Amino acid sequence: MKRIFLSGAISNYIASGQWESRKADFRRLKNVLERKGWQVLSPVELNLRVDLPHDRCMEETMRQLAYCHAIFLMDGWEQSFGCRDELNLALSTGKEIYFENLKKYEI
Repeated sequence: MKRIFLSGAISNYIASGQWESRKADFRRLKNVLERKGWQVLSPVELNLRVDLPHDRCMEETMRQLAYCHAIFLMDGWEQSFGCRDELNLALSTGKEIYFENLKKYEI
């Protein structure tokens, strides 16, 4: 089964008090991708503490992304430094790239 990393903005949602609704967005998209046959790795399931420094969280998500065949970028990824870093890693390692409202990004 192919693995896909679910990438979405997180920090701004934590800071604005909208973290619970954002986690629900991650769960919803994870379910959609699993129904399409993907094994989904999600940063929400890493159980990282919300008070950890951003760079520490990114180390963990990059490690998770490295084991995936593809990345799926949730809407709003453009405003997230972390998502952009994850996209750069995916591009540099030849992973398949998907966006929430586009079918597939062709390199």
